[in-house]
Amino acid sequence: MTLFVRAIPVLLVLSICSTSQGQQAAPAPPGGPPPGTPTPRQVMESVRARLDEGTLDVESGHQALTVLEAILEREPRNAEANLLAGEILMLGRQRADYDQARLHFQRVLDSEPSNFRANLGTGRIWIASRYWRQAASFLETAERVAPREKSAEVKQLLASAYLGMGDPDRAVAKAQEALEVDPKNLDALETVVQIRLQVAERDPRQLEPTLASAENFVRLAAEKVEQEPWNSDHLARLDGAYSLELRALQSYHNSLYQRDIHRAVTDRLESGQETEAAATLLRIAARIRLQAALQQALAEHDARMMIERAAEYEPDNLRNLEALAGACERTRDVDAAIAAYRRILELEPEHEGALRQLEALGVSVTSTTGAESADGQQ
Repeated sequence: MTLFVRAIPVLLVLSICSTSQGQQAAPAPPGGPPPGTPTPRQVMESVRARLDEGTLDVESGHQALTVLEAILEREPRNAEANLLAGEILMLGRQRADYDQARLHFQRVLDSEPSNFRANLGTGRIWIASRYWRQAASFLETAERVAPREKSAEVKQLLASAYLGMGDPDRAVAKAQEALEVDPKNLDALETVVQIRLQVAERDPRQLEPTLASAENFVRLAAEKVEQEPWNSDHLARLDGAYSLELRALQSYHNSLYQRDIHRAVTDRLESGQETEAAATLLRIAARIRLQAALQQALAEHDARMMIERAAEYEPDNLRNLEALAGACERTRDVDAAIAAYRRILELEPEHEGALRQLEALGVSVTSTTGAESADGQQ
C-alpha cells in the first residue's frame, strides 16, 4: 500500500501510533508526506493493537476515527478500516454511535458474509438495542468462525440473546459452554446465575445449585477486586454479584417457610427449619453490610471523577491537587496518589502534608528536589 495519510494533521497520526510497540514508519517517497509519517497500514495496525489491549479510550478513539475516515475517503471498501471504524464508534456507552457502526460493519459483510469481527460487532449492536433475534443471527455466524480466544465471549453474548428471546434453556446451555471454554468468564457466570434465579423462583429444587453459582460469582468477582482494587469496573461487578447472591439467599430463605393455598410465602416456618432459617438470615445480614461498604467505595470513585475534572480545570491549584491525592488514596490507587503528591511538591517543595503522605506510602522524599522512590529512581 503506497497511499499515505493526507489531509489530516501529521501530529494527530503520530500521536495515535506513538504507543504501539516497535512501530516504525516507512520512509517517505519523493513528494510524499514528511519523513516519519505512518502509512495507513501502520495507523490501522496501531489502532487495532490499542483496541485489543483496551488502551484506546473514547477521546483517542475519535482521533483515530478522523484518520480512518480519511483512509475510507480513498478506499470506501477497505475492510480493516471499516472494521476499526465500527469498533471505535461502539466505544463508550454514552457516546456510542451504533447506527454508523452498523453501516461500517455492513460494508464488510456485503463482501465477506462470514467475517468474524463484522458479525460480532453487529451482534453486539443488536443486543445493545434489545433486538434479540437479530443479535442471535449474527452471533451464531460469529460463533462458527470465532478464533479460540474469542469463543467464550461469543457464547456468552449468544446466551444473553437467547435469554432475551425467552429461551432460558438454550441460554443456560450456551452460557455453560462459555464457562467450559473459560471457567472464569464473569459475563458467562453472571448470565448463568441470572437464568438459574429465574428458574429457581419457579422451581425451589433449583435453589441450592443457584446459590452455589451465585457464591462462585461473588468469589471470582472479589478476586478481580483484590487484584486491582482501584478499578471501579471491578467494584461495580462485585456490587452486582452481591445483589444476585442476595436474591438467591432471599429466595432460599423463603423456601423454608410454609405456603398458603395460593402458593404465597407465609410467615410460618416449616417444621424443623429454625436453625437453617436463622443461619440464612445471618448470611443475608453479612452480605448487606459488605455491599453497603462496597457501595461507599463506589461513591468514592464517583467523587474522584468530579475532583479529577476540577484538577483538569485548574492544574496548578494546590487545593485541587490535595483533594485529588486524597481521592486517589481513598480509591486505593497508590500510583496516582504518589503522582498527585509529587505534583504538589513541584509547586510547593516544603508542603508538609505531601511529604508526610509520600513517606507513609513508602516513597523516600527530599524536600528540596521533590520525591523519589526508595531505590533512588526519579
